[in-house]
Amino acid sequence: MLHWNGHAVIQRGVVALAKLLLFASCNVSLAGTFVSGEVRDLNGRPVKQVQVTLTQTPGVAGPGMITVFSDSEGHFTFHAAVKDQLRGSATVQARALGYRMVFPERGATKLPAPQAGSDALHLVLVMQPQRNDAAIAPASAWLRVIPDADPRKALVVRTCVGCHQIIHSDMRAFVQSMDDEGASRRVEERKHSWQQLLTNMFGMSHEYFGSAMGAPFSFLLYGPEENYVEPVSELLTKYLPDRLDYVEYSYGAPLAVTSATEIREYPIENPPGEMFNVVGTREAVLAGKPLSLWVPDSRSDRIFKIDPQTGHRKTLAIPFSGWKGPHSVTTGYDGQLWLTYMFQQLQGKVDPQSDVVSVTQRKTADSEYYIPHDFATNWRSEVVTDTRGRVWFGNVSSNALGATDLRTGETKLYVLQQPNAPVAKQEAQDGLDRIRLEARYMYGNVIASDRKHIWYTQLNGDFGEFNTETLKYETTVEMPPGVGPRRLAITEDDILYVPLFGSGQIVEYDTRKHQQLAVYDLPDRASAPYAVTWDPGRRVLWVATSNADAIYRFDPKNHSFGVIPLPRQGAYLRMVQVEPATGLLATSYAVLPERAPGPRMALIIDPGDSNVHREERKRSAADATASLPSPPRRKVTRVALEKISEKHHCEACHSVNEVRIGPPFNAVAIRYAQQPRDITVDVLAAKILYGGAGNWGSFPMFARDQYFGIDEARSLAEAILDVEVAP
Repeated sequence: MLHWNGHAVIQRGVVALAKLLLFASCNVSLAGTFVSGEVRDLNGRPVKQVQVTLTQTPGVAGPGMITVFSDSEGHFTFHAAVKDQLRGSATVQARALGYRMVFPERGATKLPAPQAGSDALHLVLVMQPQRNDAAIAPASAWLRVIPDADPRKALVVRTCVGCHQIIHSDMRAFVQSMDDEGASRRVEERKHSWQQLLTNMFGMSHEYFGSAMGAPFSFLLYGPEENYVEPVSELLTKYLPDRLDYVEYSYGAPLAVTSATEIREYPIENPPGEMFNVVGTREAVLAGKPLSLWVPDSRSDRIFKIDPQTGHRKTLAIPFSGWKGPHSVTTGYDGQLWLTYMFQQLQGKVDPQSDVVSVTQRKTADSEYYIPHDFATNWRSEVVTDTRGRVWFGNVSSNALGATDLRTGETKLYVLQQPNAPVAKQEAQDGLDRIRLEARYMYGNVIASDRKHIWYTQLNGDFGEFNTETLKYETTVEMPPGVGPRRLAITEDDILYVPLFGSGQIVEYDTRKHQQLAVYDLPDRASAPYAVTWDPGRRVLWVATSNADAIYRFDPKNHSFGVIPLPRQGAYLRMVQVEPATGLLATSYAVLPERAPGPRMALIIDPGDSNVHREERKRSAADATASLPSPPRRKVTRVALEKISEKHHCEACHSVNEVRIGPPFNAVAIRYAQQPRDITVDVLAAKILYGGAGNWGSFPMFARDQYFGIDEARSLAEAILDVEVAP
């Protein structure tokens, strides 16, 4: 079998994509501006690896949001031009753990109006250090107070994060509402509140799954759920504080980003009449020539095709009556996109060149009820057949694998009999019989290189092996209760990687030797790894998390992790695809139930780990930045600056030439004389507004944002920089 040069392919593919981006940004009727800038703290020091997000007006060509990262000098660059006529509603915001953006505004700031004769805009974004990360930290941050050794923690993550993040923003607001009476509540009262919340969540899950399957449902708890509520409410009451509006967080591993890393988000609005965030955009993949972003939407029962450069979205109807529920989408050995559907036992394809959607109902001989979840894929993440021409899938409604013979169309289920394990019922009388808290369901599955062995994971169970020649289950690798293995991956050497959703770990397993090699703790054990994807070009593993607002990069050579933080809270992932020709990543935000907080978007991520193909883009932005006009310098006398100081009540702490509580203004002017003026003016203006310590000693400067506007602060900063310095 031939092996491809992943590095070279990544370079060639992304060169083509970069040129397309430049072409798309230049071949338009509207003039555009290249946006770049600096990220500094209040003392003027550069802040590296800060997320800087440009948000554009809905409907504008290209993605709705683009996020880049600052380099070691604090520089950042957006590689596509922003249309001048649409800049009035475009905003830029910087985000980083341990900081908040305070200048030019607190939070997102609108882009200033275009300047005549300039095709560049250079921004200075100032960050203020802070310890409270509540506004940026993922939901998992609040679970770090719970010891990983407590088995109930894995149970909470496995069960709750199966649908939504925990502790998400609405849950935090609920906890704070416990103290609305003005006094802290007793432990038993707080525990009762958690029990009521859990009861409500289970009732909502009954409603969702029951109505989705067209079956009767009840809001009442059944046995296993009742047994779950008591220990979980006790755990949350014991470890979570009375208020959840403060948290300190670290990613637990270095960031795997560079100044070339770029995250493009494509919002997908709710179907008409839907006021809440709704389930739907479960997955997204890149495919076709040229590349398009393909997004099955189970809520609207449609498939979306998105042009990455223009953002144009085409809606493809599914040619089958009734509710289909398009679910998983995967590229196949035949160049087609393969889809599973949640309802009516459907399987289908999409031709990425002609946009033709085909779908076939695959009933078994006995008309057994089943839901095909994932097709079995190889080490390239492609759907392939076994040696006898069958494609395999996991049946998420029971403990069975399924196979469809592509020559005859015959579909069969192969049930794994585990006498001591709770399993889902094949014959269901109501919605609750189909979805059981502790039942085992076949979930992810991959096929070994010999195409004779399927390796599977069980939701709420173990992982194991099925022989497609003998049609027998063979190896079973038992997992501790609560760890919940999910979507696994296999390498070209038949090394298996299994994400443990509940415990936040990855199992490394040699399928040829039938030997477990290692178990790796993720940087955040409450991150809920939903899926792993093998990247044969880079020879690394990508980990899609559901609770940490991040994608992890795992290098098997040195067992190291890196983190790509996503640009928003509520970033619930179920998968990540590696597009083989370019090395780009594709995914979507996929929170499950309606009314759960979370964005509804598809994403393309350039990890930024090869800079060769970006020279053209960098040169365009750099040339534009170099042409920025420099404001004329003016001389301000000592007397004039003293009058300005008195006007703004600065004289108690500062003099022009003498040291008082703070440094003299002429010392400030000397220190910053050789630094870029446009950056220094904004940094000093931010310091005037928000104060802080660390630049002239440990005593902090008082914040004056209640007394100054931004323009006044800038004017004072310019006067200080332009003061006549005494010899």
